[in-house]
Amino acid sequence: MRLSKAEALNEGVEVMDRTGERLYEAEVCRLQGDLLLHQATLDVAQVERCFRQALDVSRYQHAKSLELRAGTSLARLWQNQNKRQDAYDLFAPALLVELEEGRA
Repeated sequence: MRLSKAEALNEGVEVMDRTGERLYEAEVCRLQGDLLLHQATLDVAQVERCFRQALDVSRYQHAKSLELRAGTSLARLWQNQNKRQDAYDLFAPALLVELEEGRA
């Protein structure tokens, strides 16, 4: 039997809760937001909460690649809502630090 995307994500959350393993928690949160984004009835506030949670978790875990994925999803959501300044502000500080340290 093949699981739906929602069922697979719910199973992932159940495994995280049961085992305490949180390695991909940020990605699960981001994918939940992405799934909600494509539902027939769009709850933008819930989508944003998922993306913000993914961003918070990835930052807490110092998982830069997952932070970038979560931030990109959140920035894309804001851009589609004409909140371009918010999207810019999300990435600008990190980019400036990278430039100042010569890593960009």
